Amino acid sequence: NYNHWKMALLAKVVKKRGKEISCYVSYLKDSTDEDETLESNVSPSRIRLVLGSDPSIPSTMEEAHLALMGGEHTIHISSADNNNDAATANNALPSIDEHTGLSGWSTTTIRKVSSHYEQNQEKKRKRNHEKELAEYQEKKAKEIQARK
Repeated sequence: NYNHWKMALLAKVVKKRGKEISCYVSYLKDSTDEDETLESNVSPSRIRLVLGSDPSIPSTMEEAHLALMGGEHTIHISSADNNNDAATANNALPSIDEHTGLSGWSTTTIRKVSSHYEQNQEKKRKRNHEKELAEYQEKKAKEIQARK
């Protein structure tokens, strides 16, 4: 079975009943065509995106995987590897490190964030900040006008 891939534009993505998704793609049937062909109800499994071909498309597989999970993935780590767990299980006092004064170290979560997600969050924070600043300046201008 020979698969023929075409360079196309993803024109529209439609979410149908439940989790069913279909796409509209636009492409040229051959290089001499001047009019685009619009194909509807294309299954997402028939579409392949080239990683890094556009700033809005993830540039690595890991980034694409994170994007599917909402751009952020938190990994919870069990504290079973902590040295003091055995001491706590035996109802003994945990040993205290002389250098740090702490009873032990443990990491509970690791947060993985895609750079694309982080950029979008930064843009969102910047827009909110600019909006708040504009509202503040407008409020100040109204106060000055009220004083006159």
